[in-house]
Amino acid sequence: MPPVNDTGVLAGLTDIPWAELRHAYGCADDVPGILRAIADGDEETAKEAASELFGNIWHQGTVCQATVPAVPFLARLAAAGHHTATLTGLLGCIAESTDECGIEPGSARAAVTAQGDLLLPLLADPDPEVRAMAAWALAQCPDMPGLVQALRDQWVAEASPDVRGKLMKAVSVVDPAQATPLAAGVITAAVPGQNAAERLIAAWCLVASGARWTRSLREAATAWLADGLDPAKHNWNHEEPFPGLLLDLAARGDLAVAVELAVTAIDQARGPGARKAAIWAAEKLALEYRVPALALADVLARTAADPEAGLGAISLLRQLGPVPDAADAIFAVADRAGPERTADEALACLLEWGDLRAPGLLARDLADRPFALRLTSDAFAGAPGKALTIPFDQELLNAIRALLAARGFDLNPRAGLFGAAPAGLLSRNGLIQVLLVLESWGAAAAAAIPEVAALIPDLPLNAGRTLAAIAGPVPAAVTALQNAAAPDAEAYSRVPAATRLLRLTGDNAPLLAITQECLTKGSRALGTAASAALEVDDPPAWLGPALAAALAQAARPPADGATALHLETRLTLARALWRVSGDAAPVVASITQVLQPAASDRVLSYFRGRAAKAACDLGPAAQPLLPALLPLLSDPESCPLAAQAILGMDRAAAARVPIEALVSHLVAAVATPGGRNQLLALGLLGETSQQWPAAITATVREQLSGLAERSHRVVTFGGYDQIIRDDEALRAEIRRFLANSEKFSGTQEE
Repeated sequence: MPPVNDTGVLAGLTDIPWAELRHAYGCADDVPGILRAIADGDEETAKEAASELFGNIWHQGTVCQATVPAVPFLARLAAAGHHTATLTGLLGCIAESTDECGIEPGSARAAVTAQGDLLLPLLADPDPEVRAMAAWALAQCPDMPGLVQALRDQWVAEASPDVRGKLMKAVSVVDPAQATPLAAGVITAAVPGQNAAERLIAAWCLVASGARWTRSLREAATAWLADGLDPAKHNWNHEEPFPGLLLDLAARGDLAVAVELAVTAIDQARGPGARKAAIWAAEKLALEYRVPALALADVLARTAADPEAGLGAISLLRQLGPVPDAADAIFAVADRAGPERTADEALACLLEWGDLRAPGLLARDLADRPFALRLTSDAFAGAPGKALTIPFDQELLNAIRALLAARGFDLNPRAGLFGAAPAGLLSRNGLIQVLLVLESWGAAAAAAIPEVAALIPDLPLNAGRTLAAIAGPVPAAVTALQNAAAPDAEAYSRVPAATRLLRLTGDNAPLLAITQECLTKGSRALGTAASAALEVDDPPAWLGPALAAALAQAARPPADGATALHLETRLTLARALWRVSGDAAPVVASITQVLQPAASDRVLSYFRGRAAKAACDLGPAAQPLLPALLPLLSDPESCPLAAQAILGMDRAAAARVPIEALVSHLVAAVATPGGRNQLLALGLLGETSQQWPAAITATVREQLSGLAERSHRVVTFGGYDQIIRDDEALRAEIRRFLANSEKFSGTQEE
């Protein structure tokens, strides 16, 4: 191949039918202009263009139709010196992706692999940043001819210890056996210019190859603790070496070794950022594996007051759950007065642990503890996975009343959660959170009625809800909610306010007014109309025909391509119509459309769970959906909702699914990492065990028992700081199910 230069790097660009291809944001006809901007634009324009490609042809790990034809041009641009490190990294991300939308599986990686003649020379680029990025990117193309030899050759020639570590890791990823002698040499021999990061990566490579854990490996893995470790220099792209080492140890069955190493790192870290990095590594380990809280509690408690690492230590302790022996150390940090993020986290930790000292601290520093307030209010507002409530506390009620009376808050909508409001003032969000705490106390907070009523002009929905909760349907609360549901109110507040009014007073009129108004505003407002109609009690005669007409309007494909909004609106309208008229045919038709998507249509696939949930609401009327629901049983994420819908039909329809197969699918749904409906699947297994106890066989019990006791997390999806607790809660439910199913089975046998 002739050398690549600035001339001709985009040759053939116009031969590709870009307008017929799609990327993450729709039609890909903008890709040629982006590529030209990289080739011909000034520095800033080219930089922005390269960044734009990380949003469209590679979007949060997803590759699409426009990705594959763009790869040769990216490789030529990189080889010609146009933002080489950035574009090489993009090519590596493309090759790494297994989330492929509308393309043949593996075709994106194959497209990058085919550019080896252009990319392999980048290993010897004069810029060390390019060499390091090339090592990572090429490691995502393990089938590239000559790759391992090129990596080894450059490792021998490489002068930079930082790049040498990445080259060694790249060899390890592609062929662990060939990396073993390189890594062993780093561990045992004095290599000129060797640094602690290179020794850590060598230990990582040897662990990945299956090498026995030895004292020399341990020494190499902890040599960085005295100096710290700069993630920007030593990251294996988005994976840091020390957490990677811990995870690889745990993955091969050495979890106890990984935990001991994490404790040692936290305890012995001395360099700038070292202890913070060690805690982050321990947290990543705990998020993926069952690290015993007591194994980390002591060292984390001793680190709680550390100015740099204390926040991470307390956050991890909070996630691991109540550790009574650590409570005093956490209290000492929470007892710091004034605005401080670490003290805020410590107070949140005490609140979650149910420490009786926590409400008093919150009362003292109310305006300076937005994070602790958010956790309590999220719990009351029903945030997924939250079970925290703060018990009524007179001292805290007094503090809230004093703050509200003094108007100690900033109502600027831009005042964010952490410190955007002036010191000593609650942000707008913080004020709403305080109101939610009062709302959770109900009549016990009645003393705050005057202060809450005074907030109605500022926050009619939130103050109206709280006033209704603590005082009942008093005129001020009713008027506030009526104002929040009025046509000139903020759009987000109208349906919730009207729904609360209905529950408070039995008055349907505000919900019906919103429905009627939005039905006349065109397709964009139909979703709001449907949401309001879903909440109506005793619907009037006109509502059914009006919803039917709106559904007919929504059945037409959207002119603006907003498929997701269109599907959501159509499904919600159909559910509302069914609720109003009792006619299941429209909702069955809408659900069928979503449950039979084209294989490559990710938008339709996204709505399968919502459609299956709508089918659950239909009960026996969902019988026509059985053929569309059956394939969902094989999809662990959709399976629980599909199974719930099937079991909700009459016995004759449900009997069309062999109970043994249904149980097998539900067990798979419980076991699937990242599943959103694992507890639902387990609950359905409980129902099944009562009706068909013989279906819960010894094999099923063994599978579930293995899940409950395995070291790897079962729950991997959800709020970042909820994964550990949700995982432990699921395991507890599995054990409870096993105990109950055995008892029920024994009773049946008797």
